[in-house]
Amino acid sequence: MLKICITNYARFCERFKNAAAENDYHLNLRRLAELEDAPNFVILREKLDRTNYRALAKKLQPVFKKKLIVHSRAELADELEIPLHLPFTHASEILCTQKIERIPFFSISVHSVDDIQELEKLPPHIKSRIAFVLAGHVFSTPSHQKIPGKGLNYLKEVVDCSPFDVIAVGGINNPNLNAIKSADAAGWAGISTWLEKLDTFTLLRHTMLR
Repeated sequence: MLKICITNYARFCERFKNAAAENDYHLNLRRLAELEDAPNFVILREKLDRTNYRALAKKLQPVFKKKLIVHSRAELADELEIPLHLPFTHASEILCTQKIERIPFFSISVHSVDDIQELEKLPPHIKSRIAFVLAGHVFSTPSHQKIPGKGLNYLKEVVDCSPFDVIAVGGINNPNLNAIKSADAAGWAGISTWLEKLDTFTLLRHTMLR
């Protein structure tokens, strides 16, 4: 299964109280690549202005290379020639109007079977470059505390109707991973699980260095 990390500066700082400095954040994100069970892709979902987002992406690109996925910023993805992730609400407009020739592939967030059907209406030369969609949120998650998860039946419905690989997102953890597999999802994405992995990795490394 594909494993995808979605970055989130605020959540990271909640977990690692001493990592508020920008450089600390950059260095800790680099540790994702050192994990034994490293993610296949890292979606850089950060609420930064254009200049700071570009700077962070350029710092991380040599580490993750084509595994780094830019969120929403088509111009930057095309400039750096790395993949682009888009929310469904802006996908058609961006993919059909902006310069995207040098972007290797796209991923798109979906929230219903209707979203999949709309993506199928995209021009063939664009639709063929959608590598996967993120379907969520499947389970309850800290990112959407007041909204219940849509459940496995929803995930299975999206998988069954989608011509694209479907990645489950939202509340994914080791206890429910087998359920995700049973729905025939192509992989999973998240924030919290990767924070836990980084926490464990950091603790083990500090213990070994003593």
